Amino acid sequence: TDLTILFASIFVFLAFITPEEMSQGPLNNARDNYDRTASSLALAESKVISSRIELEESISISNELRNSIAAAENEINSIDTDFVESVINDIDTNTDPDLTNQTDTDPDLTNQADTELDQLNTELDQLNTELVANESQSKLFRETADEASKNVVLLQNQLNMIVKTIA
Repeated sequence: TDLTILFASIFVFLAFITPEEMSQGPLNNARDNYDRTASSLALAESKVISSRIELEESISISNELRNSIAAAENEINSIDTDFVESVINDIDTNTDPDLTNQTDTDPDLTNQADTELDQLNTELDQLNTELVANESQSKLFRETADEASKNVVLLQNQLNMIVKTIA
């Protein structure tokens, strides 16, 4: 009986010093949070990448529009306004019949130059409008990329905290 009491005392002592088994619920919740955060992080990272790609495309379009505007302005500037004005002045001042026959075609040139100038100005206005719209879209893409980057950082921090909790 002494031996039985000794063994029973040893088992009771061991039962008191043995730690309780940890509940698996918090660990499972932490693992679930980790999985959700990891998937959110992957989604946020893909959003950052797509926003940056859209931003680069928008910048490229802006550069193309700027080049088109510069080309249109060069074409407008290349129109010889002095020639057009001299033709108009010649029409007003010349009364010689021989010159009148010659200047009958000059108004056509003047009208053609005016039409061409109007078309170029219209094209220039359209390009400027597209550029303004594209730059506002670029700003939106830039803001979206910044916000997605912030989300990535927050999710990475949250993921690190969850990893520490699980460990």
